[in-house]
Amino acid sequence: MELTPLLVVAPSEVTTAARFYRQVFGAKIVSNDPEILIGSDLLIITCPARSRIDLSPPMLCLQLRCSDPEQFAKKILNTEQFTPTSEHCEWNVKDEHGIFWQFTNSKQSYCVL
Repeated sequence: MELTPLLVVAPSEVTTAARFYRQVFGAKIVSNDPEILIGSDLLIITCPARSRIDLSPPMLCLQLRCSDPEQFAKKILNTEQFTPTSEHCEWNVKDEHGIFWQFTNSKQSYCVL
């Protein structure tokens, strides 16, 4: 399945961002996909490309490559908060639920902010 990048998160915010999207949207952590083009300390939030026009929270997926996914999953269970802002993106899109999503334009946009 082709995935569309939604959000690039700096290393210092990876844990709290993962926690935010997991708690608020029920996002999943994917750690075994060879197509993931990110490092162990950088998080990309994605969704299926075909749903890009009509995004909905359950289709979100947190994709990251890390050496110990189980330990990372445990770290995101506490209550520290992360709120996405326009600083995390190149442009914003509002879906039919009134939720703003942060998009990057391409894989070349994957960078540490």
